[in-house]
Amino acid sequence: MSMKLTSKSGSSASLKVFCIAIMAITIAFDQLSKWMVTQLLISPAVGAESMDFMTWIAKASERLPYHEIEVLPFYNLVMVWNYGVSFGMFNNQTTENALILVGIAAVIAFILLVWMLGCTNKYVATALALAIGGAFGNIIDRMRFGAVIDFIDIHVAGHHWPAFNLADSCIVLGIGFVILHSLFFDKENSPSKEEKIQA
Repeated sequence: MSMKLTSKSGSSASLKVFCIAIMAITIAFDQLSKWMVTQLLISPAVGAESMDFMTWIAKASERLPYHEIEVLPFYNLVMVWNYGVSFGMFNNQTTENALILVGIAAVIAFILLVWMLGCTNKYVATALALAIGGAFGNIIDRMRFGAVIDFIDIHVAGHHWPAFNLADSCIVLGIGFVILHSLFFDKENSPSKEEKIQA
């Protein structure tokens, strides 16, 4: 019995460490992608001075103006400051709005973190880690700049999806997987064959 408990405890601890690593990697890649777009591509294009990654992380640079770089017929790199939530919703340029959104995002991220640390399903826990990492990536932006850096612009026939970033993608993918899993793949909450026969 003690061996089984130790094994289960060790597995749970390993899952938590793995998920925390996924969170950290997601945050790192999000910030790195924002630095690459703003400092290596947008800054030279608008005549602004570029910063190396460590300098950019250490201090908040001036907000760059809107700029657009065409990559593919349906995909542009843009410089957009999002003062609202994901995909530009509630885009209100006030300090109070920024503080409120930071608080709301932090509370949601904390709730997801508690859920992740108590989760025993590795797929759900990993998806939650992805979403939490994305949330913290945007929280970092909002605390540093008062707005989130969005740079991915997808468009078709002149219709543009609201600009977004890597963090937004991770949040959508993570939460989307959790919802789909709970609807179609959660076997723990579904009745077993024996329960169905007894019923």
